[in-house]
Amino acid sequence: FFQAAKEALPSRPPVCGTYCGELSGGYGFSRHWVNSKADFFIGAVDDCVEYARLLGMPHDQSWTGGFMLNPDFWGQPIDTAERERIFREELHLDPSRFTLILATGANGANNHISTLDRFSDAQVHPQVIALCGKNEKARRNIEAWAQSHQQIPVCALGYQTRMRRIMECADAIFARPGTGTTSEAILAGLPIIFNGIGGVMPQEIITTRYCAKFFESNIIRRAADLPVLIRAWMSDAARVQAIREGVVKARPAGKHPVDILERLTRIVSAR
Repeated sequence: FFQAAKEALPSRPPVCGTYCGELSGGYGFSRHWVNSKADFFIGAVDDCVEYARLLGMPHDQSWTGGFMLNPDFWGQPIDTAERERIFREELHLDPSRFTLILATGANGANNHISTLDRFSDAQVHPQVIALCGKNEKARRNIEAWAQSHQQIPVCALGYQTRMRRIMECADAIFARPGTGTTSEAILAGLPIIFNGIGGVMPQEIITTRYCAKFFESNIIRRAADLPVLIRAWMSDAARVQAIREGVVKARPAGKHPVDILERLTRIVSAR
């Protein structure tokens, strides 16, 4: 979007500002995100913009722009027929079974095997989509695990460019409380369980703080606690639906990346 703006108005003086994807302010929010001398500050959500203003950003140069994510997340939701097709033809899973996504971190880093082991130990059997990013070794290890634990169907996926449709197929996602995956889940309307194994970093706390305003926010600090929660969710569809509705309410209403581009174009044109 920003490159398109630059190419559209190449002869204009440059503008300088910040887009900040954080979901809240306070402890964990870096003051370095905010420069009151910049031309603009765009926050993903209202809470972020309000905190930037507390740190000195002028009101008339700061606004809420919503999430800047892969264009896939701005497409139309999949319908029931497409959801079933993806399950059967691409994931090779059962569309009627409770489905949990295990998200990956940077470079495919994850603790998927230890998490899957806890499900096996607890005799809790959802079906699982394990995201592995570009970590082929992790994907092969998970596929080997699935061969010897066939009571828990697992689809191990490598790097994906169209994550929204995968998220729309699932019932929940287990992920670190980073802004990227959390924002994706919010746009996909997918209930989130936060992976706090090993602790939650300050910049992740502001994500959990925002989410707790809208829906039941669960932070799992021991892998053994995840099957307990999933067992409860598998037997309580109304609870999961209430969380899903809260996730949808967490979306910045009426915001789209194109609106950011249009506003920046006006700022540049006024120079």
